[in-house]
Amino acid sequence: MLRPYPAVLQKLFDQNFGSGRIQVMNFGIIGYSSFHGLRVLRREVLAYDPDYVIIRFGWNDLLASPTGKSFASVHNPWLERLEDLAYRSRLFALLMYRGVPLGQTGMRTEGDGGGPVPWVTEVEYAWNLSRMIDLARAHGAIPILLDAPAAPITPEMRANKLFIASTGFESFEQYLAAHDRYQVITERVAAEKDVQFLRTAPSPEEAPKYFTAFDIPHPNQAGQDRIAYRLNAELTPTLVRKMRR
Repeated sequence: MLRPYPAVLQKLFDQNFGSGRIQVMNFGIIGYSSFHGLRVLRREVLAYDPDYVIIRFGWNDLLASPTGKSFASVHNPWLERLEDLAYRSRLFALLMYRGVPLGQTGMRTEGDGGGPVPWVTEVEYAWNLSRMIDLARAHGAIPILLDAPAAPITPEMRANKLFIASTGFESFEQYLAAHDRYQVITERVAAEKDVQFLRTAPSPEEAPKYFTAFDIPHPNQAGQDRIAYRLNAELTPTLVRKMRR
């Protein structure tokens, strides 16, 4: 059974600091984009008063939207509060996830001209990341952005026509070009916000052993371990200093 990198990081912290002294909470949900992640941060994560908020997006955002519309966040703190109140309705939350248009707080049609209409446009992706950073800081947490590297394309992967068709792109090259744009945005937002951008991507020569054989985005267990060890190495010195105070 695959252990995601937050679970691996928890084990490392337990070994380094003692069981239960540091808690790692995983709020990642399969299929969620930065649009959903922003709402999870507002409605769930910040209630725990975290010391760090680790942000990793950049794959689901660029996939083709089945509704032909992109998710657009509300860009107003007051509307955010109203939206969070509305999310207490399970039906509303389900509709927002499924992509049903809901007026000004729902979605807007917007393509990028270089592929399918994405779940989250490049402009909205940058805004979502920026807003997550601002909210984390406003609650006293330190935000960290992670990269989301791609697996090398193998001949077997190219032969899997179903996979590339499921993304909405016409070719692997178009798909990866979109991914590169979103990764550039992640790094740019980190620089603009003066937030740490943590690279976990292996070298091209080592990359095959860190990803599943089935698709491009997903790390295998070795890849999950790599992300956790990278975070552990980055966070441990600061955590040690805090515990000595």
